[in-house]
Amino acid sequence: MTKNKRLILCILCVGLCLIIYCVSYIAKLNVFVLSPLVAKAFTGNDLETFCSTDGADTTFYRMFTYAKVKKNGDLILVMTDQQIEDWKNGNFYLQLLQKIVGSERQIVTEVIPPTDPFSELFYKDADIMCGFEISEDYTRIYADPEDGTFLYFGFVPHACLAMQVLSGKPSDEISYTFIEYDEEGNIVEQFVWPDDFMDEAEDD
Repeated sequence: MTKNKRLILCILCVGLCLIIYCVSYIAKLNVFVLSPLVAKAFTGNDLETFCSTDGADTTFYRMFTYAKVKKNGDLILVMTDQQIEDWKNGNFYLQLLQKIVGSERQIVTEVIPPTDPFSELFYKDADIMCGFEISEDYTRIYADPEDGTFLYFGFVPHACLAMQVLSGKPSDEISYTFIEYDEEGNIVEQFVWPDDFMDEAEDD
């Protein structure tokens, strides 16, 4: 084999290795296109600030590969499989959701109880105090009179929204409905996101 042929063969091998690496890397990427409303609820921050600071002051800090706000206001968020796993494991809301649903579903891959006193207060007995029934697609939450509605109402919806986002559901299909029943099975409270949220914003 001549020197030129060996050189060409080496170049082809390197090129093939690069292609395999790129394909493997791209296969691990998850691209989310989120409407402004869903993106704000998901990230918990102003979107321009979120992108310009790499998610500083949020649970997403250094937990994504790319983020940009489109001209129409949508957020493009790119995360690897590992980044998603790390973010979920380090997110108190999702750890709390795992505690509530128990072993029947996997929310996080590693159960990490919170260590700060405030979060620990809600987490410790969540599986006992919070008897919410949560639908498989995380769009509906049902509460009975004995459930800790006051304690957990503010935590669970965010986690359910996050699970819908991570499943790849389009923004215009993401919602959750919270329904509370009395002892006779009558609905005493119902809250729908984003409809009720938008109504409250317009009233303000």
